Amino acid sequence: MATKFIPGDYPDEPPVVVPKKGDATTSAKVASHNYVEIRVGPYKYITYEEGDKELYVIIRDPAELKNRYGIRRYRKVQKHLEEELSNLRACEGRSCRALAARWPAPPKRF
Repeated sequence: MATKFIPGDYPDEPPVVVPKKGDATTSAKVASHNYVEIRVGPYKYITYEEGDKELYVIIRDPAELKNRYGIRRYRKVQKHLEEELSNLRACEGRSCRALAARWPAPPKRF
């Protein structure tokens, strides 16, 4: 069995069939959302292929309910995480295992 890294890139796949109680079945093919993500310190930063971005302070918001991307007081954090993600995407070999630079502290006001 081959490993598929990006769901949805295989349009010839049949839809997933999930049996329900009784005789009825349902099938659905959901559009995939390709993304890359990085977790550094208290932060989780996600950027989607479509251009959307999310930033969470996971120590304060473990359920990821409050997207902090675009909030002015998180600009320094956003810039740092974007740079770290860019470094990871361009790395090769041992450089991919290098420690991340020290991250900015979360803003005082949440």
